Amino acid sequence: MEDMPDKLRRNVMIISTVILSTWGFDLTLKPSGSILGVVDIPDIPPFKIWSLLTLMLVYFFLRYIYSDQVKDDLKKFKTEYTNLKIEKAAKQIKRRVHRYLKTGKPPHGMPHLIPTEIRKTLFPIDNFLFKPHYFLDQNCSSGQVGITYKITNKRGEIFLSTDKETKYDFEFPCIERCKIKALTFLRASTISKGAVDFLFPMLLATLSIAICLYKILDLIITI
Repeated sequence: MEDMPDKLRRNVMIISTVILSTWGFDLTLKPSGSILGVVDIPDIPPFKIWSLLTLMLVYFFLRYIYSDQVKDDLKKFKTEYTNLKIEKAAKQIKRRVHRYLKTGKPPHGMPHLIPTEIRKTLFPIDNFLFKPHYFLDQNCSSGQVGITYKITNKRGEIFLSTDKETKYDFEFPCIERCKIKALTFLRASTISKGAVDFLFPMLLATLSIAICLYKILDLIITI
């Protein structure tokens, strides 16, 4: 059996396509026949056919995902995904800080970023400039954030901060965390060739294995 990643991926794609086509178009697997018209193949129970297809697919798929090239592609994908997730989380932090300064009310999971004594005379705000300073945890779901700002309130008073040290704990709401991860995963999956080469066969193989197991269980129940 070839060990080249492209050949291994081809094996996974071929057997997955056969399984999906058989199930999707309601094709019937021929249980008997002959090889070159010389060697007769006796009737083979459908249970054995689906079991064989499952074993073949699992074998081909494991050979593929444990190849060195796929391991390298997966590492690159994880790096790309992490970088994009940090970038997306940073944009969300900036939007949330902007909303806070515009409304005077911190979004859910975000603390007040301006000391109480200043807030009493700061709001309502006329215009502002700001720069967030943040630290994210490994999952980009929480961390610490602070801001430097130049704010003019409705009375024309100017407030200027240059403090880059003070940071406050924050956490993204559950829905926002899921949104960041889902959108980032989709983006990383489409811009990385290695990700496409890995994820598409993996998706086909996963669906095919699920179909094989369903067919096997169905045949066991109907026996």
